[in-house]
Amino acid sequence: MRHNNTKAMLSYWMELFSSSNQDSDTSGQFRWPERSDIQPAACRHLLGDMFILQEGDNASNYRLAGTRLCAMFGRELKRETFSNTFVPIDRKLANNWVANMGRDDYLVLLCTQAHTAQGHAINLETLLMPLMHNGVANSRTVGICVPESRPGWLGMIPLVSQRIKSVRVIRPWEKNSFKANWPFEMPEKLVREHGGVAVTPPALFKENRNQAIAPELDGGDFQETGIRKVGHLTVFDGGRD
Repeated sequence: MRHNNTKAMLSYWMELFSSSNQDSDTSGQFRWPERSDIQPAACRHLLGDMFILQEGDNASNYRLAGTRLCAMFGRELKRETFSNTFVPIDRKLANNWVANMGRDDYLVLLCTQAHTAQGHAINLETLLMPLMHNGVANSRTVGICVPESRPGWLGMIPLVSQRIKSVRVIRPWEKNSFKANWPFEMPEKLVREHGGVAVTPPALFKENRNQAIAPELDGGDFQETGIRKVGHLTVFDGGRD
């Protein structure tokens, strides 16, 4: 996770998550934040990059999309299918990650490379976090999508597609996970020991089950265990910021 806005969005969601579970029982079941818990005034500087998805019968659609996000793709994204901005080969994968959001105990970070029709390219990172809506899980997802930089052409020349480069599974409530980065203490009952179990969401990797270990990445951000290749993707299970 590289961008400050992504980190800020994760911290804000974690505050909501912690508050949602203050009075929960100790059965091990998490309660995700409610859609109504999100207060625009509390994350005003992030709103332009944020979005909320609504789960439909066959796909997840943008219910809300920030102005900077819409400007990057040169159109209003509201009511559009989330996977439409991805290249055709990645649309099923993108849709599956969102479809499973909230069913299991993880968040998802998608790292992509987006292109314009003129050949410009830029790296994006998209963080997906589950919400509840009127007590129902797996019906809303809140996310943020930010570019690694903002060149002068961004927002003037629309992005036409993005390709998934890697998918990272995140469980920030696990013991020692993101330990040094939280501005608050997690309630002890929410902290879990890391089990080291790789996540394979339902129907996600049926077509390609290559489990070869990926090489370490330059820069040292993700040099840890739990790295594997799945087709053309690099998948990171949990890990540090």
